[in-house]
Amino acid sequence: MSKPQRIWNSPNGKLENGWHPAHPTLYLKKEVYDKIGVFNLKYKIAADYDFMIRTIKDKTIKLEYINDYIIYMRAGGKSTCRN
Repeated sequence: MSKPQRIWNSPNGKLENGWHPAHPTLYLKKEVYDKIGVFNLKYKIAADYDFMIRTIKDKTIKLEYINDYIIYMRAGGKSTCRN
């Protein structure tokens, strides 16, 4: 495995400034999907962002920050490609 290229701490309260966690690092119970719904696929490159914002803004859902490396992912994806 390669070493982490970016260390990202959770800046609480910064959603309004465009911050959001990387979508592979958000682990949720089925009950959250039952309450919030699923990804809205009308957002071609922002369905994960929309879902996370809906989840994080619901104050009845308890979220916790895990200060550990739990995912390795490659750079790229639909939102960063040029096609």
